[in-house]
Amino acid sequence: MSEAAVLFGTGVDEFSGYLLDTSAVLALTERRNEQLILLIREADQPPIGSMVVLGELAHGLAASPTNAIRIQRQATVSFYKRLVRMPDQYPWMSIAARYGDASAAATAGGLRLGMNDRWVVAECVTFGAILVTCDEIQARLEGIYENSTVFIDQPTE
Repeated sequence: MSEAAVLFGTGVDEFSGYLLDTSAVLALTERRNEQLILLIREADQPPIGSMVVLGELAHGLAASPTNAIRIQRQATVSFYKRLVRMPDQYPWMSIAARYGDASAAATAGGLRLGMNDRWVVAECVTFGAILVTCDEIQARLEGIYENSTVFIDQPTE
């Protein structure tokens, strides 16, 4: 266990399962990715919600350049909120500690991983969740996961 995890606390075991990052949510809602649909259908429970993913979806909604895109993005946000389970109490301290671990591992590994992606990794580790992502770089940070990663390869359009 990292020094930060000792200081700030550990995970929330009852939230094991899948956590979809934003790339996976968009692959599911905009591209109807069959692999993701099957993964969710066959799961024992709904995916775990992410504050970071919800924030990224909210940003996309707020920054919508047209009304048609805003309507589509609102539908994505609504779908995501219905799809996921959210903890009654968000474990801020534990996620902050795991963010430090994820960020340090990304830096040490030379991975050019965005800050929000590091936060999603921290949520996965805290919740004991399996990360579902279409981001190959984020998937390579698997070394710090206590569970595994499901990488969904998306064909370029």
